[in-house]
Amino acid sequence: MKLSLMKLMLLFFIFNSICNPKSQDMERKLLADFNDQKIKRETLLNRIKNLPSDITFKLEDEWKKVENDEKLEAWRRVAAAKILMTHFIDYPCDWEEYMQHANNLLGIKMDQWREMSIAQAIPFPIDSENQVMAALLEIPADAGKVAIYVAVDRVSKRVRDFAFVPEL
Repeated sequence: MKLSLMKLMLLFFIFNSICNPKSQDMERKLLADFNDQKIKRETLLNRIKNLPSDITFKLEDEWKKVENDEKLEAWRRVAAAKILMTHFIDYPCDWEEYMQHANNLLGIKMDQWREMSIAQAIPFPIDSENQVMAALLEIPADAGKVAIYVAVDRVSKRVRDFAFVPEL
Protein backbone atom coordinates (compact mmCIF):
# COMPACT_ATOMS: atom_id res chain seq x y z
CA MET A 1 0.00 0.00 0.00
CA LYS A 2 1.45 3.32 -1.07
CA LEU A 3 0.87 6.40 1.03
CA SER A 4 1.67 9.83 -0.22
CA LEU A 5 4.00 12.02 1.80
CA MET A 6 1.08 14.31 2.64
CA LYS A 7 -0.97 11.39 4.03
CA LEU A 8 1.99 10.19 6.06
CA MET A 9 2.50 13.64 7.51
CA LEU A 10 -1.18 13.89 8.37
CA LEU A 11 -1.14 10.49 10.08
CA PHE A 12 1.96 11.48 12.05
CA PHE A 13 0.36 14.74 13.14
CA ILE A 14 -2.83 12.98 14.29
CA PHE A 15 -0.89 10.26 16.11
CA ASN A 16 1.43 12.79 17.73
CA SER A 17 -1.38 15.01 18.94
CA ILE A 18 -3.27 12.04 20.42
CA CYS A 19 -0.36 10.16 21.93
CA ASN A 20 2.06 12.97 22.67
CA PRO A 21 3.62 12.00 26.01
CA LYS A 22 5.00 15.54 26.33
CA SER A 23 1.43 16.90 26.45
CA GLN A 24 0.37 14.25 28.94
CA ASP A 25 3.38 14.89 31.15
CA MET A 26 2.84 18.64 31.05
CA GLU A 27 -0.84 18.28 31.88
CA ARG A 28 -0.13 15.93 34.80
CA LYS A 29 2.59 18.27 36.12
CA LEU A 30 0.23 21.24 35.88
CA LEU A 31 -2.49 19.31 37.75
CA ALA A 32 0.01 18.44 40.49
CA ASP A 33 1.01 22.11 40.70
CA PHE A 34 -2.64 23.13 41.18
CA ASN A 35 -2.85 20.89 44.24
CA ASP A 36 0.50 22.00 45.66
CA GLN A 37 -0.25 24.81 48.11
CA LYS A 38 3.46 25.75 48.17
CA ILE A 39 3.32 26.98 44.59
CA LYS A 40 2.53 30.66 44.54
CA ARG A 41 -0.23 32.22 42.50
CA GLU A 42 2.05 34.17 40.15
CA THR A 43 4.19 31.09 39.46
CA LEU A 44 1.21 28.89 38.62
CA LEU A 45 -0.55 31.52 36.50
CA ASN A 46 2.68 32.12 34.56
CA ARG A 47 2.98 28.38 33.90
CA ILE A 48 -0.53 28.38 32.48
CA LYS A 49 0.14 31.49 30.40
CA ASN A 50 3.34 29.99 28.98
CA LEU A 51 1.92 26.62 27.99
CA PRO A 52 2.87 25.60 24.45
CA SER A 53 0.06 26.17 21.97
CA ASP A 54 0.20 22.56 20.76
CA ILE A 55 -0.49 20.96 24.16
CA THR A 56 -3.48 18.63 24.12
CA PHE A 57 -5.41 18.31 27.36
CA LYS A 58 -7.10 14.95 28.03
CA LEU A 59 -7.71 14.74 31.79
CA GLU A 60 -11.12 16.41 31.90
CA ASP A 61 -12.30 14.60 35.05
CA GLU A 62 -9.15 15.60 36.93
CA TRP A 63 -9.65 19.28 36.02
CA LYS A 64 -13.28 19.06 37.16
CA LYS A 65 -12.07 17.74 40.52
CA VAL A 66 -9.74 20.73 40.92
CA GLU A 67 -12.49 23.18 39.93
CA ASN A 68 -14.87 21.62 42.48
CA ASP A 69 -12.35 21.20 45.32
CA GLU A 70 -13.64 23.52 48.04
CA LYS A 71 -10.38 23.12 50.01
CA LEU A 72 -8.43 24.95 47.30
CA GLU A 73 -8.18 28.72 47.09
CA ALA A 74 -10.78 30.34 44.86
CA TRP A 75 -8.19 31.60 42.36
CA ARG A 76 -6.95 28.03 41.77
CA ARG A 77 -10.51 26.85 41.16
CA VAL A 78 -11.17 29.72 38.72
CA ALA A 79 -7.93 28.96 36.87
CA ALA A 80 -9.01 25.30 36.59
CA ALA A 81 -12.41 26.43 35.26
CA LYS A 82 -10.62 28.55 32.64
CA ILE A 83 -8.59 25.53 31.58
CA LEU A 84 -11.77 23.48 31.27
CA MET A 85 -13.49 26.14 29.17
CA THR A 86 -10.40 26.80 27.05
CA HIS A 87 -8.98 23.32 26.43
CA PHE A 88 -12.06 21.10 26.40
CA ILE A 89 -14.28 23.08 24.03
CA ASP A 90 -13.60 23.56 20.34
CA TYR A 91 -14.18 27.16 19.30
CA PRO A 92 -16.06 28.64 17.65
CA CYS A 93 -19.14 26.83 18.89
CA ASP A 94 -22.78 27.70 18.95
CA TRP A 95 -24.51 28.87 22.11
CA GLU A 96 -26.62 25.73 22.59
CA GLU A 97 -23.52 23.53 22.37
CA TYR A 98 -21.66 25.87 24.73
CA MET A 99 -24.40 25.60 27.36
CA GLN A 100 -24.15 21.81 27.19
CA HIS A 101 -20.37 22.02 27.66
CA ALA A 102 -20.79 24.46 30.57
CA ASN A 103 -23.20 22.04 32.22
CA ASN A 104 -20.84 19.10 31.72
CA LEU A 105 -17.62 20.93 32.66
CA LEU A 106 -18.77 23.40 35.31
CA GLY A 107 -22.15 22.11 36.41
CA ILE A 108 -24.05 25.15 35.09
CA LYS A 109 -27.63 24.24 34.19
CA MET A 110 -29.31 25.91 31.23
CA ASP A 111 -31.81 27.72 33.44
CA GLN A 112 -28.99 29.35 35.45
CA TRP A 113 -27.91 31.60 32.56
CA ARG A 114 -29.09 35.22 32.73
CA GLU A 115 -29.18 37.91 30.06
CA MET A 116 -26.69 40.61 31.09
CA SER A 117 -26.39 42.76 27.95
CA ILE A 118 -27.77 45.85 29.69
CA ALA A 119 -25.72 45.47 32.87
CA GLN A 120 -23.52 48.37 33.91
CA ALA A 121 -20.26 46.45 34.24
CA ILE A 122 -19.51 43.55 31.94
CA PRO A 123 -16.08 42.20 30.96
CA PHE A 124 -16.56 42.83 27.22
CA PRO A 125 -16.99 45.92 25.07
CA ILE A 126 -20.65 46.85 24.98
CA ASP A 127 -22.00 46.70 21.45
CA SER A 128 -25.23 45.77 19.73
CA GLU A 129 -23.69 42.70 18.07
CA ASN A 130 -23.19 40.78 21.33
CA GLN A 131 -25.67 39.27 23.69
CA VAL A 132 -24.01 38.85 27.07
CA MET A 133 -25.02 35.90 29.22
CA ALA A 134 -23.84 35.12 32.75
CA ALA A 135 -24.11 32.34 35.32
CA LEU A 136 -22.80 31.92 38.85
CA LEU A 137 -20.31 29.22 39.78
CA GLU A 138 -20.05 27.56 43.17
CA ILE A 139 -16.77 29.36 43.81
CA PRO A 140 -16.85 31.98 46.57
CA ALA A 141 -15.52 35.49 45.98
CA ASP A 142 -15.27 38.50 48.29
CA ALA A 143 -18.66 39.78 47.14
CA GLY A 144 -20.65 36.62 46.55
CA LYS A 145 -19.73 34.02 43.95
CA VAL A 146 -17.60 33.95 40.82
CA ALA A 147 -19.57 34.37 37.59
CA ILE A 148 -18.82 33.35 34.03
CA TYR A 149 -19.78 35.88 31.37
CA VAL A 150 -20.16 34.83 27.75
CA ALA A 151 -20.40 37.07 24.67
CA VAL A 152 -22.66 35.51 22.04
CA ASP A 153 -23.04 36.90 18.52
CA ARG A 154 -26.69 37.94 18.17
CA VAL A 155 -26.92 36.86 14.53
CA SER A 156 -24.90 33.63 14.32
CA LYS A 157 -25.55 32.59 17.96
CA ARG A 158 -21.88 31.61 18.23
CA VAL A 159 -19.80 32.18 21.35
CA ARG A 160 -17.25 34.95 20.80
CA ASP A 161 -15.58 35.21 24.18
CA PHE A 162 -15.88 34.34 27.86
CA ALA A 163 -14.53 35.75 31.11
CA PHE A 164 -14.72 35.01 34.81
CA VAL A 165 -15.65 37.82 37.22
CA PRO A 166 -14.06 38.58 39.55
CA GLU A 167 -10.79 37.58 37.89
CA LEU A 168 -9.25 36.51 41.23
